[in-house]
Formats: sequence, structure tokens, C-alpha cells
Amino acid sequence: MLKSKSDLGVLFTFISDFVFTAGGFKILIAFDFSKLVLNNMSSV
Repeated sequence: MLKSKSDLGVLFTFISDFVFTAGGFKILIAFDFSKLVLNNMSSV
């Protein structure tokens, strides 16, 4: 039980780190892109 729990914790930490780094960049890119689109739409 304890071993599987610690393994799960390591896996969770790894996944959360991966999601944070990859997802963070995706969110930043999506945010910049949406800002760009909104600026273009408002200027038209």
C-alpha cells in the first residue's frame, strides 16, 4: 500500500510538472494568439 502510494505520488508529481510546463506554454501561446485575433477583429 505504502509503496504504491509513493509510486503514485511520484507519478502525480511527474505528470503535474509535465502538464504545468507543457500546458503553461500552450496557455501562454493560446492567450497571445487570442489577444492577436481580438486585436485584428477590433481593428477591422
